[in-house]
Amino acid sequence: MNKIYLKTIPGVIMMLLMMMSSCNLDRLPSNAIPEHMSLKTVEHVKFWEAGFMAGLRTVQKGIFENLQDVQADQLNASIGFANNMVDAYAWESFKAANEDLGSVWHAYYNRIKNINYALPRFSQIPAKTAEDRAIIDRATGVGHFLRAYYYFNLSIRYAKPYNAETAETDLGVPLVLIYDQYGMPARATNKAVYEHILNVDIKEAKRLLGAMDGRPMASNITKDAVLALEARIKLYMSDWKGALAASEALISSGTYTLSTPVEESFRLMWHQSLSTEEILQLQIQRPDELPNTSNYYGATTVYEQEHGLRNNPDYLPSQWMVNLYSDADIRKKVYFEKQNCFYQGETYLLNVISKFKGDVDFATLIGSVYSVWGGYVPNSLTNPKVFRIAEQYLIAAEAAYMSGDADRAVKYLNQLRYSRRLGRVNATGNKLLREIRDERTRELAFEGFRLWDLRRWNMPMKRHSPQTLSGGATPFLYNGAGLDLEIPAGHDKFVWAIPSNDIKTNPNIANQQNPGWGL
Repeated sequence: MNKIYLKTIPGVIMMLLMMMSSCNLDRLPSNAIPEHMSLKTVEHVKFWEAGFMAGLRTVQKGIFENLQDVQADQLNASIGFANNMVDAYAWESFKAANEDLGSVWHAYYNRIKNINYALPRFSQIPAKTAEDRAIIDRATGVGHFLRAYYYFNLSIRYAKPYNAETAETDLGVPLVLIYDQYGMPARATNKAVYEHILNVDIKEAKRLLGAMDGRPMASNITKDAVLALEARIKLYMSDWKGALAASEALISSGTYTLSTPVEESFRLMWHQSLSTEEILQLQIQRPDELPNTSNYYGATTVYEQEHGLRNNPDYLPSQWMVNLYSDADIRKKVYFEKQNCFYQGETYLLNVISKFKGDVDFATLIGSVYSVWGGYVPNSLTNPKVFRIAEQYLIAAEAAYMSGDADRAVKYLNQLRYSRRLGRVNATGNKLLREIRDERTRELAFEGFRLWDLRRWNMPMKRHSPQTLSGGATPFLYNGAGLDLEIPAGHDKFVWAIPSNDIKTNPNIANQQNPGWGL
């Protein structure tokens, strides 16, 4: 019988190998554990849970947020962006063979594969004490939560938006629940995928993690993280009643409070990872584990000798996005900074995205010489924020409005606005819906939501109003895809392609590619 070797984190490997003193260690690979040794004790379960969480940390930031944001309408490519994510930005050249598109798909499925391997084995490990039982139950609950999280993220990218009337026939993503390294699954229906997410994984996560009370800035999976995921999923399903109930439960618990309407308080959340708003905030550590980073700030010392400190971000915020924030809004000075940007021998004073400039604690270059950046060279490294209470206020406002309860929608909208130092909104009807959508755009800017929001609101993607020099010149911007690109609502490429390699190698999905995609 062939041995299957499962990759895991180095610390776990070393601890397991130390326990296996009767084995010939010289014959074991240095970066894997033999299947028959990998999941036998409660201690192994702890290591696997740690591995689950390490896997979650590595699918935050980077292309897992940037790729859909670049495809949307909030950014413009700079002239020095070196074709980074150019296909998503251009739309027309975005093909099923795109490496970034395939990397996202395979990253989620690889993590699902590990969960599918572990969950049935967790249930076979005897619990000798109540503590053992709690450890196994917690790890199992985490596995179910993460599988729901990964399948939801796959579904919003690679399957049609959920529609209750057509979900039984709409193609979803392949639904793989049993470990099979040679499996070639067909695509399940949207109904089957979402029913599994909610009625199996979320349900089990709630049951098994019910004793895991939430707290601000929790870095582990709590019952509140499960509820936050449920609220997000039901919003995307247009299950307004369910989304409202889940988001209101989190808001009314009082565990998480919105930032005070003070700029420094808000800055601490984004640049030092200190906030009462965080429902799930993953903790990273240098130098062993770092998340993917953003290329929206672009701080560099490359030109220091000749030109002084400069920036050269690949992507710049569109002017309409900057203008969406009033000067009173505490987000404006945290999300954006005026910086000297250096492109092709010229320097331009431009707005750059500083929302993800990174925590000073993760900086490697610190000192007064870098005062232009606040005393350190930003590298975008920060603790990933998976769920925030601000998102729940937005979900509650939108779900209440769509349920016909405008008063409740206004209440949640204004509570969020007050925390951002904005005045009350008293709008009604379509104007209120527009205010809710604009507030969502402001709050969640550059966090990977915009493209999917445009899609579920059935709105076009239209790039407009880039940053300009006097006279409207844009010499610092890439013009290859056009600064006024407009994609109509419902365009095929609002739904990503199944990666071409999977289409070619799996005969069961060979004829199940999403419409409008070439190889």
